[in-house]
Amino acid sequence: MLQLRIPRILVSALALITFSIVISLQSPVLAQNTELFGGASFVRANPHFTRSDFRFNRDTDQIGFDAALTRYFGHRPIGITFDVGGSWRSTDPADSSLVTAMAGPTIKARGHRVEPFVHALVGVGRFAAANQQLNFRFDKSTAGWAYAAGGGLDLNVNNRFAIRAFQADYLSTRIAGKNVRNLRAGIGVVLRF
Repeated sequence: MLQLRIPRILVSALALITFSIVISLQSPVLAQNTELFGGASFVRANPHFTRSDFRFNRDTDQIGFDAALTRYFGHRPIGITFDVGGSWRSTDPADSSLVTAMAGPTIKARGHRVEPFVHALVGVGRFAAANQQLNFRFDKSTAGWAYAAGGGLDLNVNNRFAIRAFQADYLSTRIAGKNVRNLRAGIGVVLRF
């Protein structure tokens, strides 16, 4: 019999988003139609959520940036997001990087002090790796499909500015015929106009 195992981190995130929606219904804020997000991101390739050493698996960690432009359709809660992200890891003697460009729909509880959102994105990704030792040199880069599903929580400071308290995405790439699952998390600022 097939058993569905839901990671605790996903259950916690869904509980926080649900709680935030309930809280956000109490405090209205004037909504703007375009949002520009910029922030720092953390990417872990091939996370094993069920393993006890998940927090300590630093071999695949990458640090980088994430930027997104979201355009909403009037005052509706649905919009389209264009997302660009990049992350890298540099260790002696190996380097690796992942760059993605994706787009897709976003649904957000807009017009409140606390604004939870979810999105689904699809696009392209480019992975590059290099290893330079005395007797061995490897330098390879390849591109393929990328897709992400996730969400987060924005805390409004005023009508034009918000703090993205967190964003978490299941980011997957299909490059060179192989699927690589990634966990991407980030924080940053949101400008509205």
